[in-house]
Amino acid sequence: MTKEKVTNKESAKEKSTNKKVDKEKDNKQKNEIVLKDFHAEWCQPCKIQDTIIEALKEIYKSKVKFENIDIDKKPEIADRFKIKAVPTLIIQKNGIVVNRFVGVTSKKILENELNNLLRNIY
Repeated sequence: MTKEKVTNKESAKEKSTNKKVDKEKDNKQKNEIVLKDFHAEWCQPCKIQDTIIEALKEIYKSKVKFENIDIDKKPEIADRFKIKAVPTLIIQKNGIVVNRFVGVTSKKILENELNNLLRNIY
């Protein structure tokens, strides 16, 4: 019986810890900003956009989630987002598309957009 009580206490403690982790995860997802980069290996402008995205990753690494999506390797995702040209960048906040950029987009424009979205979170 003593062993069961300890197990029950540990189980209750684990449940409490799991609830805290789930709550933190929920809060993060509620305020999550995602930048989806749709590109292709054969696309020359995508290579230019890639250098800009890499610079942004350094600046926003803990605040923005970056996803690279090759339209040739994941056409179902490209179809779902109705991608007609590359590079295309889609920014989502809380799972909702808030902006779409087609063609090479400057670092300054993307920084302004991300900063505006982050200002509403923090």
